[in-house]
Amino acid sequence: MITHDTVASGACELQTEGLTISRYLERWLETAIRGNVQPTTYGIYRGHINKHIVPVIGELLLSELRKEQLQRFAADMLTGGLLSGGSVRAIMKMLRAALEEAVSWGYIGRNPCAGLKLPKEERSEASAFTRNEQERLEAAIANSDDDRDIGVLLMLYTGLRLGEAVGLKWEYIDFDKKQLRIVSCIKRIPNLDKTYSKTIIKEVRPKTTNSKRAVFIPDFLFALLAEKRGKSNSAYVLSMPDGRFIEPRTMQFIYKRLLEKAGVPYRKLHSTRHSYAVRALEEGISVKTVSENLGHATAAVTLTFYAHSLEEHKLDAAARMNGLYINKNRPVF
Repeated sequence: MITHDTVASGACELQTEGLTISRYLERWLETAIRGNVQPTTYGIYRGHINKHIVPVIGELLLSELRKEQLQRFAADMLTGGLLSGGSVRAIMKMLRAALEEAVSWGYIGRNPCAGLKLPKEERSEASAFTRNEQERLEAAIANSDDDRDIGVLLMLYTGLRLGEAVGLKWEYIDFDKKQLRIVSCIKRIPNLDKTYSKTIIKEVRPKTTNSKRAVFIPDFLFALLAEKRGKSNSAYVLSMPDGRFIEPRTMQFIYKRLLEKAGVPYRKLHSTRHSYAVRALEEGISVKTVSENLGHATAAVTLTFYAHSLEEHKLDAAARMNGLYINKNRPVF
């Protein structure tokens, strides 16, 4: 088997004659990607290749691949109506990285993906609950007899992602500092050996360094967690009656049931995270603090998603500046 190390060292003679895009991408996945990225990322790349690339350009020879062919390929994916501009960008970004590796391995002389015109990156406005909707949802949780519902409250007031919330263990909570640490998360990932199902549940490390973070817990939520801890028979904060962790799909079902109970229109569960960010900014918490609690790489990333939530702050700033003016009568020039 050819490995990335043997390729890089030239320890074996590579057979590139007749090498198709399909065969090359399979080689790239297994030598340069598998084991070097998160299983979820590997699964996403595998999906891009099998579903979108191989059926269209998989039989083309790697050595004959041209920029104009890839430009048409990208355009056809977009005009086909099945993929968003963001999805097309993601596929082409992965393909460019794969072909850059082909250049470094000496398979091709240049990367035909370089300089392609791709759809502009468009970010949709984050969908957060209104204050009224959030109050109704919290009331439904307060009147619930299912202690798993506290998971929704946890995400609303700490900004945790779904996988981070269901992967949170009691040992990751510092009850002296009233602080939780994100150490691992639980995700449904592709089953690489495909022995019995396409996906499996696995506990994995956070994807980025910024995702590994510490978040202080509001006092009311800390009190609820401390009470729950005394009754828990599980290592996990959110657990099933038998002590097992809550599967992400189960948590989504619990969340949907709560929305129906509260009479709140459906939004994706990730809206709890958006709602945390919006409420925090509305309360005047600094963008930097919100960014760190969310695990964003920079405060600029947070601003990109939630700049619309700062309109009230801008109006308040104008009102405060108005209050600084000594002569409130309109000057005559």
